[in-house]
Amino acid sequence: MCYRALHNVMKRAHHERAAHARLLDKQRRVRSIVHQMTLRGEPRQNIDDVEDTLTPPEVAVLQSIEKRLKQLNTAELELDRNLFIFKWYFMYPQ
Repeated sequence: MCYRALHNVMKRAHHERAAHARLLDKQRRVRSIVHQMTLRGEPRQNIDDVEDTLTPPEVAVLQSIEKRLKQLNTAELELDRNLFIFKWYFMYPQ
């Protein structure tokens, strides 16, 4: 049962990333550009212009995706932990 749940969680996370790959890539590129501009000491106005390339609806979708992926990652870690405990419990006879 836990293996099936783990599989489903991993599959769902993969689907979420694939469905919004373009938007996640855009966010990654914007963050990278902003970071480089900050390191170079560019004016805040230029940095704000780059950050504005992500529209408010895109930002809302990205926040939703990040929240969902965080929940799925947490679920995956908990399931993995439970599987580890079950494995060791059944490995040693009482």
